[in-house]
Amino acid sequence: MIEAAGIVVPAYDEETLLPSCLDALQQAVHSVSIPVHVLVAADSCTDGTVAVARAYGAEVISIQARSVGAARAAGMAEVLRLTAAADPAAVWLATTDADTMVPPSGRSGPRRRPPLSRRWAPEVPT
Repeated sequence: MIEAAGIVVPAYDEETLLPSCLDALQQAVHSVSIPVHVLVAADSCTDGTVAVARAYGAEVISIQARSVGAARAAGMAEVLRLTAAADPAAVWLATTDADTMVPPSGRSGPRRRPPLSRRWAPEVPT
């Protein structure tokens, strides 16, 4: 059974897009009965990203990596620290981008693979 959840939002100068993302996350979070940590990993931000995140009640860490992967990793590490009292197998982790609006259910529904003709495939020498 899931005891806690963490959602990491890596962000680089996203003060204008972040409010829509955090609004959508707040709606999704209010639909569950477990503790949920919404954490913005502000990476090398020079705008108001950190202030916006805090105004929305998100937890914030600041890093100086200029790397979305490093921001996600730092955010996940912080969520795991915040949920250390829970069984690690019972902590649900997710990530989304600051320019994304999560549906209220927190899920986007079933995903279908694109047709083979639309998928990338390496060229095979003949």
